[in-house]
Amino acid sequence: MLLKGFAILPVFALFLVMPAHACSCLGADSAAEQAEAADIVFIGRVLHSGPQADTRPLWRRWLDWRGREAPAHGRHVTTFQVDEVLKGRIRGDIAIGHLPGIRAGECGVDFAGRHARLVLAWDDPGGGYSTSICSLPRFPEPEFRAALAD
Repeated sequence: MLLKGFAILPVFALFLVMPAHACSCLGADSAAEQAEAADIVFIGRVLHSGPQADTRPLWRRWLDWRGREAPAHGRHVTTFQVDEVLKGRIRGDIAIGHLPGIRAGECGVDFAGRHARLVLAWDDPGGGYSTSICSLPRFPEPEFRAALAD
């Protein structure tokens, strides 16, 4: 009788180790709605992109490594030359934090190429600005311009 309970244990354990890193985004119904959710909206070109430096003290990294807090590893920073500001106050180049990559189920963004692009980002509680796959423009640039001109 006791063995029946243990037979269920391995099946239950599978649910404990399954990764839960999927990204789900609430879709905006219009460019105006998506722009409203962003703190800054601009058109810019990528100057450089790479891993974010880990500036936490060694003791803090050790605690994060031990699993007491979720580490901020894996984040990237992309610096943009701002060509035009549509929303917010931006002076000069701006660095935007994000997770890298755009594989299915992840929230990351890949800013490949140096062509001009529309970028939406929000204030990051840790300072600066961040973006994710959920903030990629879902509507044509003219719709954002019209929405932000009002």
